[in-house]
Amino acid sequence: MGETSSKPQPQTGSILIRCNDCGRSRVRFPHQFMRLIPPGTPSPMTALGDRLFCPNCRSQGGDGRNLMIVEIPQATRPEIVPYRRR
Repeated sequence: MGETSSKPQPQTGSILIRCNDCGRSRVRFPHQFMRLIPPGTPSPMTALGDRLFCPNCRSQGGDGRNLMIVEIPQATRPEIVPYRRR
């Protein structure tokens, strides 16, 4: 009798996009990249990778497709605390 794990899977909180050619890196939050993923896509990060490019490399005549995409789980993201004046 196999047990099924009811452990919740971490949600993607944001992604780190790094160009392996020029070294430029950016962090994108879900509201910035989820609109680029078609609904019902079996592999969302692959679909996202097909649509992204490095604008710096493209402006210099390169392809701009040598990217590394790293998912940052929501649990590891620091909470944003609003600034309060004392």
